[in-house]
Amino acid sequence: MNDFKNTMASLGITSPGGMWGPSWELSGNSFVRDKSFFLDPEFVKSSCNKLGVSPETTRDILGSLQSFSENLPLQRLAWHLHFLIFEIEYTEDKLSELAEDSKQWPEIMGGASDMFYALVCLSGTPAITDICARRSIPREIFLDTMSVFEQRLKKGGMNSVMWWVIQFFLGRLFKIGRLQYHIKHWKQDYHVFRNTENRKVIALAENNMLFRVDGQYDGTDGVSGTGTWASVYRVENGLITGNPISPYGFALKETVKLPVSQWREIFKKGDPELFFHIPATGPMDHAACGESLRQAAAFFPKHFPEHSFKAFICTSWLLDPQLEKYLPPSSNLVQFQSEFYLLPVPGASDDGLFGHVFGKRFENIDEIPQLTSLQKALVKHMKSGGKWRDQGCMFFPEDMNWGAKVYRTSLNWMQS
Repeated sequence: MNDFKNTMASLGITSPGGMWGPSWELSGNSFVRDKSFFLDPEFVKSSCNKLGVSPETTRDILGSLQSFSENLPLQRLAWHLHFLIFEIEYTEDKLSELAEDSKQWPEIMGGASDMFYALVCLSGTPAITDICARRSIPREIFLDTMSVFEQRLKKGGMNSVMWWVIQFFLGRLFKIGRLQYHIKHWKQDYHVFRNTENRKVIALAENNMLFRVDGQYDGTDGVSGTGTWASVYRVENGLITGNPISPYGFALKETVKLPVSQWREIFKKGDPELFFHIPATGPMDHAACGESLRQAAAFFPKHFPEHSFKAFICTSWLLDPQLEKYLPPSSNLVQFQSEFYLLPVPGASDDGLFGHVFGKRFENIDEIPQLTSLQKALVKHMKSGGKWRDQGCMFFPEDMNWGAKVYRTSLNWMQS
């Protein structure tokens, strides 16, 4: 079973993950036939119990084990993926590479073996329980966080969301109230400053970033317009010169000059962040979202003190400020995005919107369903020639005053 190509061929896999092959021989050193701990029924039952998995789903997972008992290649591949994910220490960049690779991982067989990736995820139960024990994670947060495993499993095959679920087993994603938080480092090309006296915040684009006339990155929505311009960023002679980003989410062509003596850089590319996700588990209750951020601001410094995050970050179609033109100010979505400092995102598109709101992309706009007020608003915008896009945002825990729209009001640099 140490012949990678033959094993893949016996499983009918013609396009394996790009990272599978290089570590195949290494994982084989610890593989023993019929001895993979996570394919043992007692391990499955114990793990499901620890994760709060329902008896019905536990029975389904147990029922899939028979598919492995006489299938040595399947056992070998399952062990290999367990080894690749949970037995190797990665840098954050290498984890990102593995995450990208997982998007190409194929479906494994059919029938009961649809549980293949679920069992690989479940093999990480010892890892996440150990992490939570060492870091004294409250049990209610552990169970709420790990509920994603069963939720995703009930929605269908696990392979398409494999890496998303794995992040929870690796202890890099936690659910705190309404939102989920991902331990990361910032990758956007912005420099963020705070005024040392009035506490106002301003984001400046990195040098030589290409923007359209509307202040979005050139190429957003697949559109490269005429009149594009390149940003400027420099620090010299006691002044910080750059193109500011409006808290409403667009770059301004006119530069500003900030005295170094009055402005302190508080966030830049490479700094630790908490990237939050908005799970589709019900309404985005405004108070609940604010309470989640408040709790997360206390949770992570206590349980992950080495990750001294500087800002909450998110990228989502839900943050597109164009939505404010179509939805009432009282809507949860509009209230939510107005609390953040919005940022343009390179390569932003409407893929997320179509996937989350409509379930798929429609080439014929007249075929798009309009069953909800949100769907109707989205289609109306598209029929008028408009395009939707992902938008980024940031929020600093020291500015926690949920409901005050701090970046649009009291801390808005444009009021200086």
